[in-house]
Amino acid sequence: YVTGTLVTNINADDILGDGTVYYDVYNNALILDNATIETENWPVYSKRNLNVELIGENKIVCNKKEYSAGIYAGDYQLSKDLAFIGDGSLTIEIPDTCGEAVGIFASDLTVTTDITVKTPNCENKVHGIVCDSSLLVANKATIIVNNGAAKNSVGVRVRGNALFEEGTALEVSVNSGT
Repeated sequence: YVTGTLVTNINADDILGDGTVYYDVYNNALILDNATIETENWPVYSKRNLNVELIGENKIVCNKKEYSAGIYAGDYQLSKDLAFIGDGSLTIEIPDTCGEAVGIFASDLTVTTDITVKTPNCENKVHGIVCDSSLLVANKATIIVNNGAAKNSVGVRVRGNALFEEGTALEVSVNSGT
C-alpha cells in the first residue's frame, strides 16, 4: 500500500499519478523517483518482503495522529524483510501531532543508501527504526535518526545482529529522558 492505495497490476506503473512512485513486480521493488509523499495514512505499508529502490532525493511525511509509521513491513503477526537500495536518499518525517510513532519497521532491514528518520516529540513511544531480527548497513550507506523526546523511546532497536560494513555510519540523537 502507498498512501492507503493498494498496489496492483493496473496502477503499478504510476501509483500516485505523478510519475514518482511505481512498482517493479519482477524485482519486488517499490521505486521512489524524487518522490514526496505526505499523507494522513501510513505512507508505505507492505504485508510481504519488499525492496525500496531510491532514485534522487525522496521524502515521506506521515501526518497520522494516532499511530504513525513511515515505512512498515509486516502484518499484525509477523514482520517482513525490507531493503533500501539504489543511488538515492530518503528522509522520513513524523510530525509532533502523533500519539505513537515508528519511522521504519521490519524484520531484517538492509540499507545500502542514505536514510534519515526524524521522529516527533510526542507523549508516547517513539522509535526511529525497529528491526525484529537484524540490521545490515552496507555500501557506504549512512543512517541518521533524530529521535523525539517521548517516554519509553529508542532511536534504533535491533533484536538480533547489527552489521555495519566499513565506511558505513549510524548516527542517532535522542532528547534527554528517552
